[in-house]
Amino acid sequence: RDLHSFPTRRSSDLVRVNRSANTGELGLLALHFDKMAGALQRREEERKLATEALRENEEKYRLHFENISDMIFSYDQEFRILSVSPSLERMLGYKPEEFIGKSLAELNIISRDDLQRVFSDATQVFAGKNIDSTTHEFVTGDGARKYGELSSAPLFRDGRVVAVVSVVRDVTARKCAEESLRLSEGKYRALTESLADLIYRADPETFAATYVNKAVERIYGYSVDEWLRDSSLREKAI
Repeated sequence: RDLHSFPTRRSSDLVRVNRSANTGELGLLALHFDKMAGALQRREEERKLATEALRENEEKYRLHFENISDMIFSYDQEFRILSVSPSLERMLGYKPEEFIGKSLAELNIISRDDLQRVFSDATQVFAGKNIDSTTHEFVTGDGARKYGELSSAPLFRDGRVVAVVSVVRDVTARKCAEESLRLSEGKYRALTESLADLIYRADPETFAATYVNKAVERIYGYSVDEWLRDSSLREKAI
């Protein structure tokens, strides 16, 4: 065939082919970027939701922390106060900023004997144990004495204990009531022991004797222990 008879591709055809190839590549790139943009948008939405949930939880914790009647505080391994709830002022008469950064020993809010017990318990908490409830005597800002039940738990970070979180509940009213009852019982016992007549107390359901004064020895010849232990003696005497 004559050389000039072979079909030739015009330059316009070449341009059309290149444009088709470029359009296909751009379409794939656009699709890929759309997917990336969608994934980034979803991640951003998830991040916003997580941030909002965290903010709400922090707000709930802050409200609880600021309004709880019990006193919450934390301290590090040097016994320096890291945080303390505003209820400190209601309970002991100090402002939280007066405590931050100071050691428990430096604050002088716990009697010396009780402070040693607190340190001993703290050693166990730093070893990973919980201390459920121990009663200690606290000293308020104006020098008054109060009683508090102290519970402590370890605060872990990266698998190790970095601080102790403690909760103190004011039990002064209960302790005072118990002490008043103890004194009243002491006065009652002193009175009954001085009487010549026989006085004894029994359980209203089982009728088992729970107390008898020393007059039982003079009147019936039995010791107090015998009278309380052997119900047949009471049946014979009464």
